[in-house]
Amino acid sequence: RRAGEGCGTMAEVLSQVALPAYDPILDYSGMVTQFGYVAFFGVSFPLAALVCMLHTMLRLRSNALRLTQLSRRPRPQAVDGVGLWATLLFFEAHVTALNSKISTPRFSAFEKE
Repeated sequence: RRAGEGCGTMAEVLSQVALPAYDPILDYSGMVTQFGYVAFFGVSFPLAALVCMLHTMLRLRSNALRLTQLSRRPRPQAVDGVGLWATLLFFEAHVTALNSKISTPRFSAFEKE
């Protein structure tokens, strides 16, 4: 549908209302989990970032389908940030930095042998 066109018929509008509501929690949890995979396992498995990037590209297309055709349009809301997810990412970043600091000397010792 082009910008500026009407909403369509009443049946089309009613069919969109009957769709389930969009829930962004799955999107946020998936991105936080992928960040954890890359941050935790990036030291021992450098291809983790590439695998997560490919998964994100695939998920982008499936999310677009879900947002445009399989769920109701989300209502716009003014928010200051991502809320608790920012705290989780902050905590995860600090834990993974500590993990990398501890595990890097151990893995580099195996490479020298």
